[in-house]
Amino acid sequence: LSHLPKKFMDGMVLSFETPASFIVRDIGQSNPYPGDANVLTLTLATNVEFRAAGVQDARVTIDGLQSATLRSDGPVSLGGSHPFTDASWKSYKLEFKIGADMAAGVPYVLSVEVVNPLLPQRAQSVFVVSKELQGAAATGEKMEHDPERILSGIFEAQKMKEEGKDEAGPLSIRSGAFTIAEIGQSSPYPCSENVIGVTLQSLVPMTAEQRTK
Repeated sequence: LSHLPKKFMDGMVLSFETPASFIVRDIGQSNPYPGDANVLTLTLATNVEFRAAGVQDARVTIDGLQSATLRSDGPVSLGGSHPFTDASWKSYKLEFKIGADMAAGVPYVLSVEVVNPLLPQRAQSVFVVSKELQGAAATGEKMEHDPERILSGIFEAQKMKEEGKDEAGPLSIRSGAFTIAEIGQSSPYPCSENVIGVTLQSLVPMTAEQRTK
């Protein structure tokens, strides 16, 4: 055995020096309106093949979903085609089990429906971590999003992008400001009938449901 490299002599059989990591870790959202339903879409891929049968309970945690709440009570439902199961939500973290094999380099897309916070905020820094994939010392890898993406079906989305607003980032929430707030009258004469006209235009929808929150 003296002809073998030292790392084999030290008992490092079937080992590899490249640490496991998420080579694709993208996240985006569908809706920046405060208090509205929002779909967070995540895309994950690893640089190693993962065999679910070889680990008792491998889990992935998505951390940093500040101020969001689940869309509905009960079990957490994950949309998309992926090997992830048994999702749970606690303290702004989404956690799910790797329930089937993950091929190396293959992007898996999943989604979760949440309710946005009521107060405006910038896109949040979201991290993905899996101790089973990355080792016990894993601290999390920052997820990325497309800052050039323009949200579909959102009022003034193009204009907001031109103004430098990053609304595609996770949990980027708009201010409920009025883009038009005007008032006028029909008559300046004393003791005459007068019609006061008010024109308002909001950047976000205003509904009875939101009023009760």
